[in-house]
Formats: sequence, structure tokens, C-alpha cells
Amino acid sequence: MLAELSEDLGEAMVGINEQEIELIQVLSSIGVECVELREAADLEQPLAGLVLPGGESTVQGKLLRDLDMYAALRAKIVAGLPV
Repeated sequence: MLAELSEDLGEAMVGINEQEIELIQVLSSIGVECVELREAADLEQPLAGLVLPGGESTVQGKLLRDLDMYAALRAKIVAGLPV
């Protein structure tokens, strides 16, 4: 999963695989600062947006719950974080 940092365009991601690495490279090439979201503490930084790579939603949901990130991320989205 990718999340934008609030001051600059930026992104973050859970569970890096080859496709997500390519996505980070593309976003970086247009000036988007990418950050990985790998643990609940990563959600404490100010975020301007979120990119959820497609194709693995079941795995992402399980991983977010296992890492205690689901509720905090959902709250950010409900509060208006662009996805």
C-alpha cells in the first residue's frame, strides 16, 4: 500500500512485491515521494493520500488486521484520506 506524505506528494506500501516496486519507481519518476507502510507506527506520520495496489485485496486485508493497522487506516480513509 502506498501513502502520500502531506507536505510533498509521497506514497507508502504494505507487502512489497515486484509490481509494487515498479509502481514506486513510476511514482518516484514523476516526483511522488513513496513511503512503505509496514507497521502501525508508520500510520502516525502525516499522509496526503493512499495507493492500494490491486489484485491482492484479501491478502492486504489479512495483513492489515494481523499488523493492527486496519482500524487506524480505515479511520484515516473515513476522515477523508484520498485513496
